[in-house]
Amino acid sequence: MLIFWRFVQALGAAGGPVVGRAVIRDFYARERAASMLAWVATVMALAPVAAPALGGAVVTVFDWLAIFWILAGFGVAALLAVAMLLPESNVHRDARALRPHAFFGNFRTLLASRSFMDFGLGAVFLFNGLFAFFTQGPFVLVDQMGLTPVEFGLAFGAVSLPIILGAQYAARRVARVGL
Repeated sequence: MLIFWRFVQALGAAGGPVVGRAVIRDFYARERAASMLAWVATVMALAPVAAPALGGAVVTVFDWLAIFWILAGFGVAALLAVAMLLPESNVHRDARALRPHAFFGNFRTLLASRSFMDFGLGAVFLFNGLFAFFTQGPFVLVDQMGLTPVEFGLAFGAVSLPIILGAQYAARRVARVGL
């Protein structure tokens, strides 16, 4: 059951940023969208810094299962907030977009775009490295290197800090000089 629910959690975790980026793209022009996406990257980089401390606090008061109930409650609250408060952002809806022929045709167009591939692969490599650290870092840093929980939290923050600083720089810079 744990693996199943972690899979469901991963779908939500993957779907949220994709939809959020699409909404930003729909609401804002190119440079402003890039600036907003940089702010989103800042928030996303802060989450893994705060997560170990928050998770540790929850585990000291409740058992480890409470973390999953809290995440589920947060997910339901976020879903309800989006459903009730976020208007449709795509003003140019295409009723055929989800038909297999149109869907895969659009996908081929994306894959043929040099710009999309450059930015997309950059994001893929960044997040692959980041998630490799997030999944293996605790085992290496705590189990093999013997870091204390406080040292481990600082190491997590040290990995996220350059992403936060880079995103903040990009958010301000793109507004002045463009993409």
